[in-house]
Amino acid sequence: MDDAAASVSAAGASQNGQNSDPGAFKLKFCTVCASNQNRSMEGHLRLAQANYPVISFGTGSLVRLPGPTISQPNVYKFNDTSYDSIYRELEAKDPRLYRANGLLNMLGRNRGIKWGPERWQDWQVGMPRTTHEKDRGSEGMEGGVADIVITCEERCWDAVIDDLLNRGSPLNRPVHVINIDIKDNHEEASIGGGAIVDLADSLNKIAAEEREKIGAAAFDSGSGSGRSGFDERVPDAWIWVVSIDIDLAQAAARRTEKKNVPPQKATPSLASYDWLAPATGGPPNPSRQKGVPVGCAFHAVTTAPTVARRTRQFLVFRRSLNLHVVIQT
Repeated sequence: MDDAAASVSAAGASQNGQNSDPGAFKLKFCTVCASNQNRSMEGHLRLAQANYPVISFGTGSLVRLPGPTISQPNVYKFNDTSYDSIYRELEAKDPRLYRANGLLNMLGRNRGIKWGPERWQDWQVGMPRTTHEKDRGSEGMEGGVADIVITCEERCWDAVIDDLLNRGSPLNRPVHVINIDIKDNHEEASIGGGAIVDLADSLNKIAAEEREKIGAAAFDSGSGSGRSGFDERVPDAWIWVVSIDIDLAQAAARRTEKKNVPPQKATPSLASYDWLAPATGGPPNPSRQKGVPVGCAFHAVTTAPTVARRTRQFLVFRRSLNLHVVIQT
């Protein structure tokens, strides 16, 4: 990350979550991008600074970083290469190039957060993370379970959902998977990190209210019944500003046809894609799609400028569709 982006990151950290009570109830978060280098690590850092338990992953087959040309990327293995070793290798190759493009500063930040990039598909959900006690945000994540997964682009969201469905819900515990499309550069990663914390604060406030209503023991168990009130209120926490150049119903139909997910692999508690448009002047749940996988409730929003002004804490991202799903882990 370059110096300007670093200053933006520091300013964002002071504005997002600096007064969070470390002893209060906190949801557990997971951030995901392609290589667990830029966007997910910025989100990881911001959430850790706000005292949230957090882990982060990448969904790619390999870690890929820019090289001297577009056809010569630097490629590394997940779970087997430390941020420090990548830093030292790139510094030895061409310190001027990799400092100018921000990679050395980014890797310097990353090695202060955790040991190295991890791959989502290799993560064993519910497996105690006994070797990660030095990671930032590790306190509260020892059990290896997240309440909220935030992906940073749609292909990562697809990979996470496909993987969760393939796992077959071994823990029988609901998790919310929310996509925030963030362009993969240092400046927008810094801005997106602030938006992730804003969303986390809104979600955590709702969770704390529902936890007080139902009781700590029932809520903390993570069961569907214990979290049902929270699950229903999650869409209220995020009204994402997205462009309206895409027909959401058609997008849902295309996604369903593309995935062709067998219904028996999903949870029977939820049964439709609900396309929501709260506060936009349009009717809620304008359509329900047929043939979608049971157990997936997707939410998307189109808004007018008046809504954008009412949701100042959320940012305008360039993609036309942001997605949210409740699914079992």
